[in-house]
Amino acid sequence: MAPVGIPPRRTLVWWAIGAIAAVLVVCIGGTRLRIRDDPRVTTPGGGNFAPAGIGYLDVPPGRPYSVGGLPICVDSPGRAVIDGVDSIDPSGGLKIDAFGVAPQRVSFSNDNRPLTTHGAEHGFDVTGPAIVDTYCGKGHVWLLLQYSKTTNETARNKGITVRYTSRGRHHSAEFGWEILLCAPADRWGDCRHDS
Repeated sequence: MAPVGIPPRRTLVWWAIGAIAAVLVVCIGGTRLRIRDDPRVTTPGGGNFAPAGIGYLDVPPGRPYSVGGLPICVDSPGRAVIDGVDSIDPSGGLKIDAFGVAPQRVSFSNDNRPLTTHGAEHGFDVTGPAIVDTYCGKGHVWLLLQYSKTTNETARNKGITVRYTSRGRHHSAEFGWEILLCAPADRWGDCRHDS
């Protein structure tokens, strides 16, 4: 039997466990706890392209156009593999033909040549897996797209969805990157010629 005024040992153990748990709840509750452990694809600063995009006039069907300069990175150390890039609400037969990533040091021009041509010129391969392993706090890589249209109509989208795998989990990220390929006869709205 314990002396009077001193709780039994079992009570002290439970009291200590409760006190430690309370301290942990207070400490963790005051910080932003990151439960997930898989890096997510984002833009530097964690934002969007705000919306941005590119447009071309007098585009016939089937001609490939390539664009670079879309900065992406992962929000924590690790890597993500891009599985696909899709247009959001495409119209006029717009399709994304190919995608890849290039190091930040590469200067990439936007024109009507295939991505493989750009890759060969700048010494990087766009035919293999598109790996994003640059942590946003350290820089970024360029997301590269090749797109075309299948019709004589003006083609456009409202953004892109990047599908990727990170530590075995499938994710997607939407970006407000708009593409506009104006039909040769289209002179209205966004396709007007102001020359």
